[in-house]
Amino acid sequence: MPIRKPIPKLSHTENYPIVRFTIERESNRGPTPEPVICVVSQDGCWEVINRAIAQYNGYIQLVSDGISHKFHKVVYENYHEPLYDNYALHTCDNPICANPSHLFRGTHADNMRDAAEKGRMCRKLTPEEVQDIRKIYANRSITQKELGTIYGVTPTTIGCITRRKTWRWLNEVD
Repeated sequence: MPIRKPIPKLSHTENYPIVRFTIERESNRGPTPEPVICVVSQDGCWEVINRAIAQYNGYIQLVSDGISHKFHKVVYENYHEPLYDNYALHTCDNPICANPSHLFRGTHADNMRDAAEKGRMCRKLTPEEVQDIRKIYANRSITQKELGTIYGVTPTTIGCITRRKTWRWLNEVD
């Protein structure tokens, strides 16, 4: 059994359209309550609005006892059950949502399947498409953003391809 990170304890109060979580953090002066404020959106998401709370890839992060936690996982474990090595997935696909009824337990494979079914997976390019991207961009007739839109990938992906940061093994073919 893997060693579990200690999960901060939560409680919440609802006063529509505001949901207020209180996190019990340990400090040298004992447990210190810290508020996390959420606004209830039209689709029922409890969206975290605290500016002081960190975000990583769109997900709300908490640091407790020097350990970083994704807030939706803390919510899931406080209102449902321990996740251990599993994920807390969103039915709403809103990374800042903290509504316990929008969260469900899943594995990494479940998360990938869910993302693919909802069209959130990165598109895989073929070697031929990569060569075409390099040729088109070499002419400087189109931007990386426009190429990304055409090929269904991000401008960052196009930039990595054109600078040969990725697909470097692929040689140009005339």
